Amino acid sequence: MSLKVLPVAFHGVLWGHPDLKHGRKFNPQDRLSEKMDAYAEQLERVEMLELIEVNDRDEVPAMLKQAAEADVLLCVYSELLASTWAAAAMEQSPVPVVMHNNDNYPGAVMTDVYGYLQTSGREAYLALNTPELEQVLGGLRAKKMLAETTMLIIGDAFPSPSQAASPAEAEILTDRLGVTPVVRSIDELLKRYQETDEKAAAEVAADWLARADRVENREAVEEDIVGIAKVNLAVRQMLDETGANAFTIDCRDWDELTMEMFGRFYGPCMTLTALRFEGIPAACEGDVCALLGLCALTYMSGLPAFLGNIGRLNPDEDWIAVEHAAAAANMDGSSDELGGYWLTDYQSRGTGCASYCPVPAGRHATAVRFDRNLEAVSFFTGTTRETERCFEIVTPHVQDFMHRCLVGDHHGVGFGDHGLALRTLANSVGMRALEAGKPWLD
Repeated sequence: MSLKVLPVAFHGVLWGHPDLKHGRKFNPQDRLSEKMDAYAEQLERVEMLELIEVNDRDEVPAMLKQAAEADVLLCVYSELLASTWAAAAMEQSPVPVVMHNNDNYPGAVMTDVYGYLQTSGREAYLALNTPELEQVLGGLRAKKMLAETTMLIIGDAFPSPSQAASPAEAEILTDRLGVTPVVRSIDELLKRYQETDEKAAAEVAADWLARADRVENREAVEEDIVGIAKVNLAVRQMLDETGANAFTIDCRDWDELTMEMFGRFYGPCMTLTALRFEGIPAACEGDVCALLGLCALTYMSGLPAFLGNIGRLNPDEDWIAVEHAAAAANMDGSSDELGGYWLTDYQSRGTGCASYCPVPAGRHATAVRFDRNLEAVSFFTGTTRETERCFEIVTPHVQDFMHRCLVGDHHGVGFGDHGLALRTLANSVGMRALEAGKPWLD
């Protein structure tokens, strides 16, 4: 899903008479066509609409009417002697306003107009350069996509039986973010599981094994992999029937049920891995707050995001570990096919199938979670250490994150520094941004 962006330039009287001999020597509006070409080349997952050039106040109503059909109004230029009426026009915008002049040169007019909008209470953002513009638009895209998200939750979730820092009521998701939760029972999943074709599941299982870089404790994995693939097919049927584009399951309940019925754990870990690869945010333990973090990262970047526990940390070496048993493959977007993971039994139990992906060193990463009241988005950024099966993220703000920003256990993790995008998202939906190392933004 792309974000509809309406670019607007405000002209009016040209200050400094650039057409006269001793007038100013530059005319920024002459570079607008070049600027629009650069946007088309550099901004991904954005539908850039045709540039509107507004020459006087009389043309503002028509511009605002077109803005109402877009998701964002992007001010790409304003002439000095148009700034006062241009500011008033943008104050009336029916959609958020983003301003971008030249990279690392916002200019006198843009900073003046932005100051006006800031003090008027208008939702407005000043992008200092193109990478910032991409992040701001990413945050606004995440807001739009969250409002169009249908979240399939299998099992108990309101409240969750295993996640204390989780919402008590489903309605809060819709009221705060526009997310539509659809809850289905573990019993319904069991029924679908029992009806699933064994041969089709065997084909899925064989494909998973063939794509794995390696398989440890192979005997245990191979004993369970077909049953685990049946879970995958049952979940996909429920996703199709509900039209859901995000997913979580109370896998602790499912664990207890399958152990009692079959003496094995037919866990959903590979299902989560496969769904994430396909662009469907998928979380464990019915954790909707963590799933929202996954959604935000996926919607901002268009890439899979990982989910894990805040289990270990080292304040002396400045790193926090986020670890779990369901990998997110292709987090850098470099592959067109599912792969790059390895398999073993779940938690060394001799049953189940956990999936892991190695993490390279030196990659920027962001870990994020929403709080249970959906009043704050908590996150930290850093760089990765090389590991075989989890994220260890180096950040100088370990203690600040743990003592001031922590709002729960599971966190979504994505490659890249998405701090500005998350601040934009939080601001746009009326939440606080709890960013480690930046208490002044709280």
